[in-house]
Amino acid sequence: MTYSAAQVYTQFTLLPPHLLLWLLWMGSVVFIVPLFLLRHRPARIVTLTQIGTITLGMVLSLQFGVSRILGVSHLIFWTPLVIYLLNVICHNTSPHHVTRWAWLFVGTASISLVIDAVDLVRFLLGDRGLLVAFS
Repeated sequence: MTYSAAQVYTQFTLLPPHLLLWLLWMGSVVFIVPLFLLRHRPARIVTLTQIGTITLGMVLSLQFGVSRILGVSHLIFWTPLVIYLLNVICHNTSPHHVTRWAWLFVGTASISLVIDAVDLVRFLLGDRGLLVAFS
């Protein structure tokens, strides 16, 4: 079944408050903060990577709705991004405020990647329903 953008939006609004807060936190750390740091290479790379993450997430949500498959976009794009940012952190090649944000990104993305991996396994094992009651 495919879904319209309006249906997907409605599904997101029906998520439990704790999930909406998590999505707000992730959006802030991985999309909004980097926009203020664009003069630094790590933030530019994160911003460009987010274009791929969001695009694939949109394609998946229109095809499957708000379901456990959506984390695939994070697994594909954020796994190498976390490795890159850990390299940036370890080599201390960025100003202190960029390094602190990189740590925040790595922590947030790592939590998300664990959740996304579990969700992908559940999806592959047959748990393909929507995460919300939607008709």
